[in-house]
Order: sequence, then structure tokens, then C-alpha cells
Amino acid sequence: VVEAKGRVFPVEVTYHKTRSMKPVWEQAAEAVTQVIAEGNSEGDILVFQAGAYEINRTIDACRRAVRSSERIEFFPLHGSLPPREQDAAVEPRDDCRKVIVSTNIAETSITIDGVRHVIDAGLAKVHRYDARRGLNVLLAEPISQASAEQRAGRAGRTAPGTCTCLWTQGDHVGRAKHDDPEIRRLDLSECILQLKAMGASDVRSFPWLDPPLEEDMARGQSLLASLHGI
Repeated sequence: VVEAKGRVFPVEVTYHKTRSMKPVWEQAAEAVTQVIAEGNSEGDILVFQAGAYEINRTIDACRRAVRSSERIEFFPLHGSLPPREQDAAVEPRDDCRKVIVSTNIAETSITIDGVRHVIDAGLAKVHRYDARRGLNVLLAEPISQASAEQRAGRAGRTAPGTCTCLWTQGDHVGRAKHDDPEIRRLDLSECILQLKAMGASDVRSFPWLDPPLEEDMARGQSLLASLHGI
């Protein structure tokens, strides 16, 4: 049993009242503008988007929309950026207010000091097996309720904060409570091959943390057999 105790400040979570037909980056830019326009709101802003394309479009939309007398700088944050640019997004700054637009790398992997406001597009890029094409593909999917809660908590690390969800509360109730484990989403042929190489003669009796589905296991073994891998 692992027990971690930490102080969490309250976060006020709001949802869109109706579904918007605008691109998600324009919705995010409007939400950023609203936070900045509130004179009593302090702290940096963290915006969650699905991928690099959405991040770049969000930053462009924010630069067009935001009008403020204070100095504001925009930073992208995703795994394919050079380490120097990732460091620039997360390091504290006293000379400006930061708007960080990030993938879910900022959901659990790192902590960004100074963030008091989260704007969540509610999407993430997820690897999932495509049976029609017979390979794993990267898809933009709605995040689970658990991921949404994790993202909102980023606004309450150092002080009370806010989280603006760019979907309705009705949509939120209909989302999955937790993310699917990777073993339930991807092709298992590589995993089976690794287990065989380590000496596991019967992969079905392996003590999985999350047992794979029987049809996924059968498909992976069938593929390896056709390639003479096992």
C-alpha cells in the first residue's frame, strides 16, 4: 500500500452550458481571455489540448484574442519539444504571466509552479488498436472523468484556483470514469513475444496486473504464429 499525503487547495470547476461548434482552440482562447479579463484573478494559466497541432493553433488564437496591459507570454509544452523549450515552459517567471498550452504531459508527469487556472479541452491522443487496418493508431479521444479531475487539480497545488472545462456537465457525466489500461487498447503481439523471450511458456497464466481480453490475446498469438515468431 502506497500512501501519499499532500495539501490540495480548492478548485472551482465550471462547464460550458451548451455545446460549442467552434474549433477547440478558439474556445480555449476565449476562456483564456475571460480569465485574464478578470482583474482579481492571479497566477499562470495552463491549457490542456490533445496534440501539437491543437497547441499551436491555440497559441495563435490567444495572441489574436488577448488584449491586456500586463505582460503575457505563451509557451507550448509537449514531448517532442527540445528540452530547452520544455524547461522554458515550466520554470517560474516573475517578469510576466505565463499561458502554458500542453498535452497531457502536464497532467501527471510534471508539476508547474504558479498555475492557478486550468482550461481543459477534454481531449487526449490515445494509442488504440484498429482492427480494420491491423495496427495501432493514435486517436484524439475524450478524456475520462478521472483524467479531468487530475487536470483540474493542477490549479490547486499552491493556492485556490479555477478550472474551465470546454464541455458540458452532461457530457462529463457520460464519460468513462477511468482510462482504459494500455493492455486493453493495443495489439499484444509484441508483448507476447517479449514474454516468450523471457521464458514464459504459457502467457495466459502470466500474473497480469490487468488481464488482457481473451480475443486480444488470441489475435496477438495468431499474428506471431503467421510470422513464425512463436
